[in-house]
Amino acid sequence: MEPTQRIDGHELYNADCMEVLAQMPDKCLDLVMTDVPYKQEFHGRGMSAARPNYLKIKQYGSNKDWDYAAFFELCLTKLRKVNFFTFCDKETKFEFIKMAKERDFGYKELCFCKTSPTPFCNNQWLADVEYGIHIFKNLDVMGTYKTKRSFFVMDNFKEDGVPHPSAKKAEVVAKILMNISEMGDVVLDPFMGSGTTGLACHRLKRAFIGIEKNPEYFNLAYGRMKAEVNQLQLF
Repeated sequence: MEPTQRIDGHELYNADCMEVLAQMPDKCLDLVMTDVPYKQEFHGRGMSAARPNYLKIKQYGSNKDWDYAAFFELCLTKLRKVNFFTFCDKETKFEFIKMAKERDFGYKELCFCKTSPTPFCNNQWLADVEYGIHIFKNLDVMGTYKTKRSFFVMDNFKEDGVPHPSAKKAEVVAKILMNISEMGDVVLDPFMGSGTTGLACHRLKRAFIGIEKNPEYFNLAYGRMKAEVNQLQLF
């Protein structure tokens, strides 16, 4: 399958990730780094225009029936060695830990604590924590003392001014990338969203492949990457 767009050596696909992955050659990737669909169900009270991110996610429905196992297995066939990272919620985290244990892979849980979470909780705990899971085998964790922390505390992990409900800050993604990849590595984000992983890869000189099914978000990611490439070419 041909990329929808190419930019400075990076490949972007506006397509279903399972279809693109199925057509990729085996053992062509060094890292899969993504933000998988969360096991999110939409219920409760007080959902209004005051929660635009919630409503933006809700319009695409719940992902509770997403086949994480099939997706993970397909990713493993494309990796040169086991090196998989995803941001996730609590329920999704357990899915990936279970799969890692079943295969005798190593895994590391990362925690992202928000000091200013969205102030809507009704009768629930505040949604002030997200997680990340790194699954690996025979892999050295690189980086430095400052980048190897597994507990992040920030005001908000969402990238300001980006019209996507779960856009992560590029600085957070970059720190993780420095720990689990090297310059020149091929990094895939099969749920590219707003393209933040692509921006971090470009800045750190990793080759990036991004897949995004939603045309609105694909165009957003392409626009951000194009602006990033053009900006860096000025210097």
